Amino acid sequence: MPLRLELYSADHVERARRFNDRLKNGDIESAFFLPERAPSDSTNDTLRPAPDAALVKRQFIVLDDREVRGGFLLQEQFCYLAGETRWCTNIQMPISEGIVDRRFSHVAPRMIDLLLRDRPLVFAVGMGTLDAPFAKFLAAMKWRVMLVPFRFYVLQPTRFLKHVRALRDTRWRSTVADFAALTGLGSAAIRTAQRFRKHSSVRCLSANRIDTWDEQISSLWTIYRAGSSFCAARDRASLPFFLNLTDSGLLAYLLTDQQGILRGWAVLKVKAMQNNKHFGSLRVATLLDAVSELNFERAVLQAMIDCAKENTADILVMNQLCDRWLVASEQSGFWRGPSNYVFASSPALTQTIAKVDLKFSRVHCSRADGDGRVNL
Repeated sequence: MPLRLELYSADHVERARRFNDRLKNGDIESAFFLPERAPSDSTNDTLRPAPDAALVKRQFIVLDDREVRGGFLLQEQFCYLAGETRWCTNIQMPISEGIVDRRFSHVAPRMIDLLLRDRPLVFAVGMGTLDAPFAKFLAAMKWRVMLVPFRFYVLQPTRFLKHVRALRDTRWRSTVADFAALTGLGSAAIRTAQRFRKHSSVRCLSANRIDTWDEQISSLWTIYRAGSSFCAARDRASLPFFLNLTDSGLLAYLLTDQQGILRGWAVLKVKAMQNNKHFGSLRVATLLDAVSELNFERAVLQAMIDCAKENTADILVMNQLCDRWLVASEQSGFWRGPSNYVFASSPALTQTIAKVDLKFSRVHCSRADGDGRVNL
């Protein structure tokens, strides 16, 4: 039977419930289920763009003649792409009945084909590792799939040695980590290494807490985007949609120089973990996103190290694809770690980016994009 895409509405709720029941019977986690409540506004029932909005989120479902067979959430937004502002699509939470019934293995590729027919400029963020099912599926569909590098800075070495799980995957490593923490040798080694790896003469910026995004953010975005080959818009109209400063745990800062000139902004999320599979019970500060003028990246990162300390974090972590920030993190004493965060671009988006940035070294992708902060 032919498949079709439709915007999720009240007419689909009962079929969505039956779809979720079939997933439940296949032992699929509820986090992947379709919503069982229709959105209040279902008037725009096509994939046509809505350029009068900065960002639009809509739930779509895939149906045959009888039942719902899959679905996904689209976050449609303005992006800066190869020197132009374009309407691009971030696909999130894709699900297909093919994961529980092989008779519907065709649903996922058909679902992507239907999307790309009307939305060629699509990207996805998150997904776990390169071996995750959706990442492998997109690679097979000729998307460009790559890890977004992970970096971390140790703020409290003793607690880091006691709690971080990567140091405790064997009894021998646990013993060594305990010894290093107990004697203070590990703490001294980490502090010395981070201090030694830092480059000198970093600019000093003042970090000022904000609770709303004001117009000067848009001016900074105009400067920043010129150095990017691809980046979702970070202007005043767009930021509240994916970095809403009323959300609990978000700490946003404007970063100014000694003359009071705005040089950058950054947003932290601080959370006390409890038996986390990566961080144990550490208090983790995540640099969700940051934007700066060229050559102020190190100054921004140093300011965020200081802010994370002030908020009693044990470790500061970040994911970023852009080389500007990766180089700055190395020069600021950050360590490299294994990434479980993926960026994928559709064939048309890949081709457009590659025209100006073959290595994707100027693609700005952080934890603020997509739903990657869900585990933080």
